[in-house]
Amino acid sequence: MDASWPKKAADSFWLAAARNMEQRRTSPTQFQMLLIPGVVCLAFSVELGIKAMLLAAGSPPKIHNLAKLFGLLSQLVQDQVVAACGKPRVEFDMALDGVANAFEEWRYIYDVDKPSIDIAFLSSLADAIKLATESHAP
Repeated sequence: MDASWPKKAADSFWLAAARNMEQRRTSPTQFQMLLIPGVVCLAFSVELGIKAMLLAAGSPPKIHNLAKLFGLLSQLVQDQVVAACGKPRVEFDMALDGVANAFEEWRYIYDVDKPSIDIAFLSSLADAIKLATESHAP
């Protein structure tokens, strides 16, 4: 496998998320934002970005859980991502646990009783992972 593909795909999903999250006015009092596909694309961009970095160091596992994947990154990369998110590590870990299954949960949102997500954290995480891939993935 071309090791650059996961990074290219992560970048594409990051951009797709940004476009989905754009607010478009549909009337003087209403706007439209494609939240569900935006969340799915953000989460997938994080997953693919992490997997791109893991692939550069070996072979990434076939899992979607962002917390488990994040835990497989080197301590250096973890520290860089946590710092870029601007949260103390304990708060970061709690927030990461809250979005760890976003890709699966939001793809099948109709199966979730009361969906909720910290979109600000997920977005910050996606930005931090994108930044980390610039120096830690091909």
